Amino acid sequence: MADVPAWYWQVLGAVGGLGLGLLIGVMSFRKPKNPPPAPAARPSRPTPLGATGPATVIAPAAAGEARSEAASQRLLERLRETNLDLTAKLRAATDSHARELLERSQQQQAEQQRHERQLEELRAAHANELSQLMSAMVEQVDGMQREHAEKLASLQEEIDQLKRLSQTVVDPVTLHMGGDMRPPPGGLPPLPRQP
Repeated sequence: MADVPAWYWQVLGAVGGLGLGLLIGVMSFRKPKNPPPAPAARPSRPTPLGATGPATVIAPAAAGEARSEAASQRLLERLRETNLDLTAKLRAATDSHARELLERSQQQQAEQQRHERQLEELRAAHANELSQLMSAMVEQVDGMQREHAEKLASLQEEIDQLKRLSQTVVDPVTLHMGGDMRPPPGGLPPLPRQP
């Protein structure tokens, strides 16, 4: 109901009003009216032979009724034409409204499809960036692990070299003295004098 334009209700009200007017007009013409009182016959003119008095009185009433019937027929014809015209306008308005609704729904579908395409493109771009970031992070972690392994290996080598060196190093005092630290029997020889 919210999508129905205001002019639609105006046209519908006009068609309903014309139909009601037609109905009232037809009912008023079908209802027998009290005939107007017959005018008093004027004896100023003599009536022709063979003519009766009531015939002269009924003839004007019948002519007035025929005229009113003809007017009502014309009015009915006009009302029918107006009704047909309004019905055609109502159909045209309904068709244009249906076309507008169809165009609007097509635009909404196109907009929704465009929005879905944009969402899909954003998802694909996000997935691509995420995979690139993950591969870069994996490469960095691998590089760090390699560097750490190389440092560990070099430290292990240095430790092994220090162990080998510590095994080959002999006490320097023992090496210089020939391995015996005790003084010779009889005491130490005297130190030579310097001139």
